[in-house]
Amino acid sequence: MSRPPFRLPDDQARRIAQKVAVLDQDIPLDTSNHRPFVGAFIQAVRDATGNYFSPMIYQRLLRAYAPARRPSTATIASERARIMDTTEQLERAAGLDDVQRERFTEAIRSVIADELEQRLANLPAGDTTTGSAQVEFFKNRLSECESELRTLRATAAQLVADLALRTQRAEIAERELGEQRQVNEKFVEQLRTLQESADGNRRFALMAIDEVRGEVRHWKDRCADLELQRQRDFQQLDAMRRLVNAQDKAGNKGLR
Repeated sequence: MSRPPFRLPDDQARRIAQKVAVLDQDIPLDTSNHRPFVGAFIQAVRDATGNYFSPMIYQRLLRAYAPARRPSTATIASERARIMDTTEQLERAAGLDDVQRERFTEAIRSVIADELEQRLANLPAGDTTTGSAQVEFFKNRLSECESELRTLRATAAQLVADLALRTQRAEIAERELGEQRQVNEKFVEQLRTLQESADGNRRFALMAIDEVRGEVRHWKDRCADLELQRQRDFQQLDAMRRLVNAQDKAGNKGLR
C-alpha cells in the first residue's frame, strides 16, 4: 500500500506562511550560512504542526514557502537534530525551579564561552587577518547563540507556564471528578433506598391483595348463602300464602 501524499491543513499552512514572512525580515538571506534560518524554520513548522519531519519534507516546505533559501539536506538534518535535542533538554528542564533553570542557563553560557576561548586559542599567531576574521565570525556566532539562548529561555518559561496551567486544570478536573463520584454515590444510595422501599411496598401490596381476595371470597360465599336463604324464605312464604288462600276459600264456602 503506497504512502499517502504529504499535505498540510490550511490553518497550519497559513501559520507557517505568516511565520516565514517574519523570518525573512529577521534573518537576511546568507547563501554561505543557512543554519539560522533553517533552525528557525524547523521550529516554526514544529510550532504550527506539533511534529518534526524528515529532511526531504523540509526541503519541499522550503521550496514552497522560502524558495530563495536552498540549504543542503545535511544542514537541515543537523539543525533538526540540534533542535530536537535542545527541545528534549528544555522539556526535562521545564519542571525545574528558578535556581535550577538559572544554573542550566549558566552551564550553556559556560559551554559556549569555553568553546569560543578554545577556538581563539587555536588560531595561528601570525595570521592576524584570518584571526580577526574568525574572531568576528565567533562574535557573530556568539551573538546568535545568545539570541537563541534568549529564545530558548522564553520557550522554557512558556513550557513551565503551560505545565503549570495543565497541572492546575488536571487538579480541577480531578477535584470535579471526586465531587461527581460523591454525587454518584449519593444517587446510588438513593436508588438503593428507593428500591428497598419499592420492594416493601410491593410486598405490602401483595399481602393486601391476598387479604382482599380472601375477603372477597368470604363475601361471595356469604352472598351465596344469603341468596339460598332468600330463596328458601320465598318458597316458605309462598307456601304460607297458598295455605292462607286455601283456608280463606274454605271459610267462605262454610258461610254459604
